[in-house]
Order: sequence, then structure tokens, then C-alpha cells
Amino acid sequence: MIIKKCVHYIYDIIRYRIFASYTSLLYSIDSYEYVPKYYADIRRVTLYNVNDAYTFQNEHYLQCFREFLEKGDDGYYGYLDDKCAHRSWVIHNGMMVVNRYYKRFMKENEIYIHWCETAVWARGHNLYPAVLGRIIADNPNKHICISVNENNIASRRGVEKVGFTVKERIQTKVFFGMKFTFIEDTNANERKEKLF
Repeated sequence: MIIKKCVHYIYDIIRYRIFASYTSLLYSIDSYEYVPKYYADIRRVTLYNVNDAYTFQNEHYLQCFREFLEKGDDGYYGYLDDKCAHRSWVIHNGMMVVNRYYKRFMKENEIYIHWCETAVWARGHNLYPAVLGRIIADNPNKHICISVNENNIASRRGVEKVGFTVKERIQTKVFFGMKFTFIEDTNANERKEKLF
């Protein structure tokens, strides 16, 4: 067991600190007069139904969800045949963690959707776009953001179905502990470089 942990630790160092390359797309949409395009059985997460996600999540995730609720974050569950099959979380202020390497403070009037996942057995039923649409509708007059790994085509498709457009392309490269982040504003086609 100790050897396995050591190997895992060394692997993480090589993967995330010696060399890494990661690209995220930050999408956004303004919720003014938004009308949802997809519908499903969607319920707000409370302490009474938080455990519904046991259908596809383990206790580690459920504990994280309870902590999100304690912080005041909003959770949304999507149900298929009365079984919880999707989860998305929303933060209204604080830090927007776009990916493992890049985060920034949220701006006024901005909300951020994160921790989205659909159960494998429920994919292809438009639960993801339905939940996103409900979040947008529940937050009128807000600028809503969500980030997606550039290589995750299915998530990108789900986000774009709802009407989100790419706002920034964020590429981070790590070389021996030094982190370089390039932010491309897709609207203005500007490229900014940050060294952290």
C-alpha cells in the first residue's frame, strides 16, 4: 500500500509539476430574457435530497456536495426515471477555478457553473443542457460562465446547445514547476501572457 502511494505521488509530480499542458475554454452567456430550450426533471439540491446522487457518485463526492451547501452554493440534480443522473453546482462569488492551473476572482454580477457530471447510463438524454438552461433561467440578469476542457467534445456540445459562446481560451503549460498561462480573448482576439 505504501509503495502504491509513493508511485502515485511520483506520477502526480511528473504529470502536473514537471511537464503539463492543459487548455480550457471559458464559455459565457447573459441570462437576460433567456428561455430554456430543453426540459427535464430538475431539482435544487438540499440537505434532504443531497444523497440522491448515490445513484452515480460515491461518499467522497456527497461530502463535497454537503460542504458546497454549507458555503451557500446552489446545486442542481437532473433525474431520469426518478433516479438522480446529473449534478451541477453554482457559485455566486469568490474564486472561479477554471482548471487545475488557472483561477480568478469572479466579477460583479457573474456566476460560475462547475462540478457538472452526467451518469454514464443517462447520457444522450439532454439532461446536461436542460440543467444548464434551468440554472440560467433561475439567475436573471446575470453573466453566467462555465469552463470546459477543450478536448471534451461532448461537454462542449452540451454547453453550446444551450447558447453559451466561447469567451476565452486558456492554455497553461508547466515546465519544471514554472507555470505559463496564455489567455486568448476570443471576442477581441487578444492574447495575454501570465507567468505565475
